[in-house]
Formats: sequence, C-alpha cells, structure tokens
Amino acid sequence: MLEVSGIGRDTVAGFFAEVGDLRDYQHPHQIVGIKGTGKTANLIKLKNELSSGQVS
Repeated sequence: MLEVSGIGRDTVAGFFAEVGDLRDYQHPHQIVGIKGTGKTANLIKLKNELSSGQVS
C-alpha cells in the first residue's frame, strides 16, 4: 500500500485500524462498505490490479 503515491504510514495504519485483518473479507466491496474507507479501498484495489497486470 505504501507504494501508492499519496498513501503514507498514517493512512495505512488508520485503514488497518478501521478494517482489521483483510483475510476476514471475501470481497473488496465488503471493505468499501465500511464508512470512511471507500477511497483507500479503491486505491488498494487499483494497486492490486496494476501489480497483476489487469489494468492497462
């Protein structure tokens, strides 16, 4: 997550404090549904897609 431009340690720490263990979720939409996490969760999704080559 820290490799995404504009995402710092405080943002990452706040995100994980809010959502907890990502393995507890079966789909990213479950995380986006948590109040205040939509923007960060979308950045994580984009980062994952970029690293896997799903986005051109």
